[in-house]
Amino acid sequence: MSDETRKRLSPLAFGAIIVIGLVLLGAFLSVSSLGQRLLGTNGPVLAGQEGHIVTDAPSMIVARDVPSFEAALSASPEMFQQMQADGKLFLVARGTRIRVLSADVDYDQIQILDGERAGAGGFMPAAFVQR
Repeated sequence: MSDETRKRLSPLAFGAIIVIGLVLLGAFLSVSSLGQRLLGTNGPVLAGQEGHIVTDAPSMIVARDVPSFEAALSASPEMFQQMQADGKLFLVARGTRIRVLSADVDYDQIQILDGERAGAGGFMPAAFVQR
């Protein structure tokens, strides 16, 4: 090809191609689990997805049902212990894998996938469920 017949790509077209490529790459990484692993992002877990319990404490409280979850939010220490004794609340270790069955603004309904309570279900604060 001679220099006269070869056309050069304008800087504007080249820039547009680069921008479109970066946007497409960003969109792919944001919706794929590969992107989450590569970027190391944690975030909320949607219904049907797996996640794990994230807390600074060694364990997290899980309520058997929504009324128990709501009562635990304002329970005194004595009431809290009674709810545990009645089986309305139980502890699950930090880092335990869970599956979110349904998600609400304040709480997630979960199924525990690991540990001594594997298979059990309950409700816990959504803020402590992460990817």
